[in-house]
Amino acid sequence: MKKIVGIAASSGKAMAKCIGLDQYLECDKSKLTEHFIIVSDALPPYITSMDEHVVGIIAEDGGILSHAACIAREFCIPCIVSVDDAKEMLIGKTVEIDGSEGTICILTM
Repeated sequence: MKKIVGIAASSGKAMAKCIGLDQYLECDKSKLTEHFIIVSDALPPYITSMDEHVVGIIAEDGGILSHAACIAREFCIPCIVSVDDAKEMLIGKTVEIDGSEGTICILTM
């Protein structure tokens, strides 16, 4: 099990499949049946809410005051920021994140 470390930005734990932000934004939300962790460069300012299917956020850029971190805290979901190459390493994989420690454990390769 590979462990990746970033900056803890919003506390909590979650386990789910990682999807890219674009993929999430383009999908039909009414047909979603599972939970996801959003992986992005950074969360753009036009994203102001998350639905119940988003259980965590991982961002390649940002810090504890980034938009991704603030949105995650507002919706009480874990967030880890400043994770180099997160999109390349994590999209499509199931991970467990700990937003209090800033750790990501890849569960599927």
